[in-house]
Amino acid sequence: MVIEGKFANVFLDPKKALNRGIGAFALIFCSPLLLGVAIGVKLGVGGAVFIAEPRQRDDDAAYVSWRFRTIHGDEQPAFGRFLHTSRLECLPQLVNVMRGDISIVAVLN
Repeated sequence: MVIEGKFANVFLDPKKALNRGIGAFALIFCSPLLLGVAIGVKLGVGGAVFIAEPRQRDDDAAYVSWRFRTIHGDEQPAFGRFLHTSRLECLPQLVNVMRGDISIVAVLN
């Protein structure tokens, strides 16, 4: 049987399959936390809940990295500081893991 299309490499690459499996579980498990943080960002920081940052992988492929907004204008409110120091601002990147843009385990710059 030949698997073709954009999902062919998922079935053939165990690392990608594992990343997407862990990402799916984490998104489901963390969904109440994601909702709570989104409400907190809207009330505590103001403005849009998410920011989209263009990024580039090692193989020069471009993707959009999603994060919770922690800064409003030039200020970082207390809730934004908490999200930044606790790294909860990065939880929306689980969507990037599910899309195959990034891996669960990666080097932080």
